[in-house]
Amino acid sequence: MITVSGAKGEPQPPEVLKAAPGTSPTTKQLDAMPTSPARLRSFLLTQAKQQLSQAYAEMAQQARKAGKKIPTPFPKGPQPTDNDLVFEQAADLLWEPHLSPGLRAALYKVLANTPGVQVKTGAADTAGRPAVEISRVDTVAKVKVETFENPKTGATLESAWVEPSGEFLEDLYLSITYTNHIPANPYQG
Repeated sequence: MITVSGAKGEPQPPEVLKAAPGTSPTTKQLDAMPTSPARLRSFLLTQAKQQLSQAYAEMAQQARKAGKKIPTPFPKGPQPTDNDLVFEQAADLLWEPHLSPGLRAALYKVLANTPGVQVKTGAADTAGRPAVEISRVDTVAKVKVETFENPKTGATLESAWVEPSGEFLEDLYLSITYTNHIPANPYQG
């Protein structure tokens, strides 16, 4: 159970569960994605670079508002590689419940052809469910990113991150669906 307290101490969902409209692709957008592995990789890389550029612009704007000097180039330090970006985009898309079989297959091929990716059959998620584990260590933070897929349906069962310190973080999915209605707040009494 997730417990987060608001300003008045009332339970509320954490911000990560309050995704803004348009932050998840629609079925129409998913269906428009290429199913050729080479074209899909290119699409995912372009998308990731655009998102990264937008994030950097937002961080720079916030820093300027706070009166901080912006380093050039911004940000300084190691940057994710193309393979880091492609893996993150592809792994994030796998949990979408409305992927066409062609797009899901193309995502698996993109992941299998991304350097550093390891695929382990006969694995299990932290709930003990049979799974195929797809993982990769990112080159910047050295975090091992893992996704566990149902070997029969392809549904994502769990996303996990193993920090270099050994700290384990996870999102365990019991079910994933789309809805056009906001469900009742389970944190209100």
